[in-house]
Amino acid sequence: MIRPATTDDRLGILVLLDRCGLLHPDLTYDTWSHPTLVAEEDGQIVGMIQGLIGYPQSYIADVAVAPEYQKQGIGRKLYAAVEQVFKSAGSQAWCGLIDAENAEMIAAAPHLGAASVRGGAIFVKTLGDN
Repeated sequence: MIRPATTDDRLGILVLLDRCGLLHPDLTYDTWSHPTLVAEEDGQIVGMIQGLIGYPQSYIADVAVAPEYQKQGIGRKLYAAVEQVFKSAGSQAWCGLIDAENAEMIAAAPHLGAASVRGGAIFVKTLGDN
């Protein structure tokens, strides 16, 4: 189930980010200033995405899916859900930065409808009316 994150999800999100190698040790994660969605399975946080709303384009800040839940469509559902948040806010596109060494995500981005910009690890997806 994809849903907005709540303060009760803080520990689950921290564990997830740590397991995925995305936890920044010098940052606190007490509150989220932008829309953050989580994927929950059997009461456990198994995925998360955070979007920074802007106009004309919004940004994907963080995405994580627990290793044992990868390649099961959870990431795709998280992206689809945050796209709806962006569209509701009037955004025309989203932009995401992908670590140049993250070959799996770079390969997955086109399947999400995102195109590489200038041959780098910056991907942009135009949001349609659907």
